[in-house]
Amino acid sequence: MSTNNTIFNIETINRYANMPVFAYDEIDSTNSAARRFLEEEADKAGIYESLFVADFQSAGRGRSGHSFYSPSHTGIYMSYFFTPKDGLMLASYATTKAAVVARKVLEESYGVNVGIKWINDLYVNNRKVSGILAEAHITGVNKGSVIVGIGINLTTEDFPDDIKSRAGSLAAMIDSKLLPSREEVIGKIAAGFSKEMADLSDKRYLEEYRRHCIILGKDISYEENGISCKAHAIDIADDAGLIVKMPDGSVRSLKSGEVSLIRTI
Repeated sequence: MSTNNTIFNIETINRYANMPVFAYDEIDSTNSAARRFLEEEADKAGIYESLFVADFQSAGRGRSGHSFYSPSHTGIYMSYFFTPKDGLMLASYATTKAAVVARKVLEESYGVNVGIKWINDLYVNNRKVSGILAEAHITGVNKGSVIVGIGINLTTEDFPDDIKSRAGSLAAMIDSKLLPSREEVIGKIAAGFSKEMADLSDKRYLEEYRRHCIILGKDISYEENGISCKAHAIDIADDAGLIVKMPDGSVRSLKSGEVSLIRTI
């Protein structure tokens, strides 16, 4: 299913992910498109799982109000929504589950080592190549859907000044020119999302998350109440929080927020 004639080959996506696909050459944000569909059409259409893809986003969004640079022809910008069978109580696991799925697909598709920076970014060679944004669409007490958006830099070369020191693209880090199609990668990620999100209570994925988390065992900084704090990242908790050791020796678990590695010279 596609909303219009786009440059995407929907049949290829559906070869991997059997679900409705709404494709756009240009849109504000695939997460916003998914939310509008949930608000206006999903119940009437009886659709409780779907995929939204775009070639260009004019207002791509990331966590904490950040934007996601989304130029045409060079990246994957997709959002998947689903309605959890047990409500929204476990919706917070969607972000970390999505990171594990996307990391594996990208590593297998491009032959590179992909790491996870807690809580929602994917890195290759110390460069951010992907970001994930999960949002809840609440319709009642413990009722609603979850929208999981992901942006991936495939061949992007020219980044804005404010992110070019840390952003990167997958194509710039591999030798092979035989790259998989965007539709193939999109389909594999969407299929992985569908499988993994079917049971949010299944926490076995956390072991894989821990293995590939690039900040564990390292010194980090994070901001809390406007104050910059330093800590040592120890582990990922069973609730997907980041367990850190503070300078005074105390241990705590961070539930959300942005963290940065403290680099030593």
